[in-house]
Amino acid sequence: MPSTTEYAHQTIVSGGKVYVLTGNGPNEPSNVWLTDASTPGTPSEVKTNGIDGCVMNGQLFWTAQNQGVNAIFSCAIGNC
Repeated sequence: MPSTTEYAHQTIVSGGKVYVLTGNGPNEPSNVWLTDASTPGTPSEVKTNGIDGCVMNGQLFWTAQNQGVNAIFSCAIGNC
């Protein structure tokens, strides 16, 4: 994870990918770094507008306020 300001909160390995949920300093995770587990390279970053919860079957799930109500959002990790 090439960041000097984000803390790693959770690491998930799934489907040959490594996902690291991060937040600025000790804040709740709001970004995900993704890299291939078997191929060295620079990780890519996915930013959300809320608090990241999990990655499952290539989908990222997070919660955020939507018109004053907490809602659950998701996207395919490659298209967020």
